[in-house]
Amino acid sequence: MRKNGHKGMGPFPAGRFMSPSAVSATPVVAPHSAFYCGASMSGVFQPGDSLRLEAVSFESLRPGDIVAVESAPVPYVHRVIRVNGTEAVTQGDNNAAPDARPLTPGCRFSLVTGAVSFPGVFRPVAGGPQGMRRFRRNQWRRKLRAGAGRVWHRLEPRAFWRIPVRSRTVFRNEMVFDFHGIPVARVSANGSVHYFGSLKRLLFRLPGADRSAP
Repeated sequence: MRKNGHKGMGPFPAGRFMSPSAVSATPVVAPHSAFYCGASMSGVFQPGDSLRLEAVSFESLRPGDIVAVESAPVPYVHRVIRVNGTEAVTQGDNNAAPDARPLTPGCRFSLVTGAVSFPGVFRPVAGGPQGMRRFRRNQWRRKLRAGAGRVWHRLEPRAFWRIPVRSRTVFRNEMVFDFHGIPVARVSANGSVHYFGSLKRLLFRLPGADRSAP
């Protein structure tokens, strides 16, 4: 996934938000709440969470705080990891590198103080030192997942037990493979393979199994 205007997002899109009253695909910021979507802050928020926003001064920001940045081409939600005078460096908890554009006093942003998920349960969001501890834990998990993925890519061609799957359905520019009616994976127009869960990737093999499978 990508985030407009920011580098170092890795495989995850930036956490984005939009106003509850938005009626188009363009995100619109609400004064006190917004809906979250994306994956760069997965583990802290889930798509569909209603974020509680609070107006704060730039000077009050601390490393570990989570901010909703409104002034970017696409509004996004990331964590402050460093504050250097008049610049605050932000990064998604699941991203490999900080955002290319720092937050400055001239940017429009809000502090994220909590989130409401279905069915209406409110949970506060920690910032400051506790938020930085959460950030480091999430970064450790990201590196662990990346390492496990590299190991699997090497072992995958030797996974002799995988069941070949040949039943497929073409939908628009994609192919969906299934095993006796159970969806296993889809192949996008560019040829990349996306399995519906890690277990299915472990158990089944598609035609042309050497293709990229994130």
